[in-house]
Amino acid sequence: MGFLTSLRVSSVAWVLLPTLVVSWVMTEDRTRFAVEGYGAAAATSALEALFVPAAACAGCAAWEAWRLRRARIWRLVHVRGRYAIAANALAPVALLGSAGLLTSLASAWVELRAVPDLASVPMLLTGVLVLVSHSAVGFLLGSLLPGIVSAPLMLLASYLWMGLPAAMEPPLRYLNGLPAGSIQVTETFAVGSWAAPGLLALGLVGGTVAAVAPLLRQVAVRVLVAAGCVTAATLGAYAIVADWEYYAKTVPRAFTPVCAGEAPAVCVPPEYRAALPGAREAADEVVPLLAAAGFTVPERILMQSDNAPLPENTWLFYTSPGLDDSGHRTSIAYSPLPPSQRCPLGTAGDWEAAEMARTWLWLTAGEPRTGDRFEKTMGAAEEIRALPVAEQQEWFREMEDRLTVCLPEVL
Repeated sequence: MGFLTSLRVSSVAWVLLPTLVVSWVMTEDRTRFAVEGYGAAAATSALEALFVPAAACAGCAAWEAWRLRRARIWRLVHVRGRYAIAANALAPVALLGSAGLLTSLASAWVELRAVPDLASVPMLLTGVLVLVSHSAVGFLLGSLLPGIVSAPLMLLASYLWMGLPAAMEPPLRYLNGLPAGSIQVTETFAVGSWAAPGLLALGLVGGTVAAVAPLLRQVAVRVLVAAGCVTAATLGAYAIVADWEYYAKTVPRAFTPVCAGEAPAVCVPPEYRAALPGAREAADEVVPLLAAAGFTVPERILMQSDNAPLPENTWLFYTSPGLDDSGHRTSIAYSPLPPSQRCPLGTAGDWEAAEMARTWLWLTAGEPRTGDRFEKTMGAAEEIRALPVAEQQEWFREMEDRLTVCLPEVL
């Protein structure tokens, strides 16, 4: 039977178009929170819609396996013919998964004008493995149960597995292959982001192969080997992300910044080039005021990952192409602050010190006494500003020390 004929008589023919449409729409929705022009953001947006083709593949694979069982091809003589028949029946399922992922990537490209970069390739390969694992488990269940039961059961189970862990506590949320949140332009994927779900997917595929392997004649042996594959993969995947907390781990992205001006130069990632004029103008206004308050003017004001070592004589700031003039001035004003601390569960940063330091910098940068700050904090900051410059700097260094420490949360 040719491929087109297999597709025409397959259950995939009924779900292919809806799967592609929903994949496109879901990816388009996820790109609202992504960085335009950044390859890793395009990959993340596409993979966030992976639950759509995964559920469709699982349900169709279960249905096709039931059709093969009903046709009794497994009772044929042990020749290659029956495996060719099975492969021919499952080829449309492979098309369904591939087309769903490619449609999501196309939707991400249309919205973000970016294709996945090299750092995204392992994540995308893991996405392919996830699709294969859902299809494999669906095939196994369809070989055991009637299609009218196995297909909707796999469709629901796949959807829930891909959707529920995001609402669960870590590390379960990092095992299904769905990205847990958008990725920042200064970050890229940590190894565990793709290694943990990839290992679990391999274990599920290996377990399925063991369960139907013709070389293992005894059912008990098949069950034991299959269970061993899945258990080992699950424990290994869990171990990889066991110490991960609510936010997925990322690693600093290596990039060549785009800079403007000097003394100090203002530098941003290439994707944020459009924000550079506004940031440069804000630096020209704010930096002289900070220098008058006792700060040594840095060589650069740089946007980079909080987790990356800050170069000497450099301040850290944040921007985006959509930031207005007031936002740029505020970001430059806060740039002398140390990088934000990502505290472990059960601890938190000294928010009181952070708010006090930001308010003092806000006023020092010439911003008006308005905004959402408490009157008490604003008054205390003005009292600090009334001190001699040397005492203000001594106070600020004390605030810096407090901002680099995580404190136990008080319930």
